[in-house]
Amino acid sequence: MSHDAVADLVERYLTDEAFRAAFARDPEAAVADAGFQLDGEELAALRASVSSHDDQPLRPRVSKYSFGS
Repeated sequence: MSHDAVADLVERYLTDEAFRAAFARDPEAAVADAGFQLDGEELAALRASVSSHDDQPLRPRVSKYSFGS
């Protein structure tokens, strides 16, 4: 998955409450239903980085990406 696609997926997670809820129930299905294609390693990394209760681990990365750092 490209860097831009990962950023799009993370942005979707951070801004779309329904997507976060779907991700909490079934991450693989939520990602696929949103039109993203992740391999097993990418999905595992996303699961490790995101929890359904706390998106704080993602915010610094999104901010860095958004400002080109």
